[in-house]
Amino acid sequence: MLLLGDIGNTETKICLVSLNNKIIKKIIFSSKNITN
Repeated sequence: MLLLGDIGNTETKICLVSLNNKIIKKIIFSSKNITN
């Protein structure tokens, strides 16, 4: 399994992907809610 992420201007996506390239779980955060 692979853990992939995409950090964008409005939202951050984290996906758990199986070895045969199927998305198992997808979580989307609003970038406004993430702080340092």
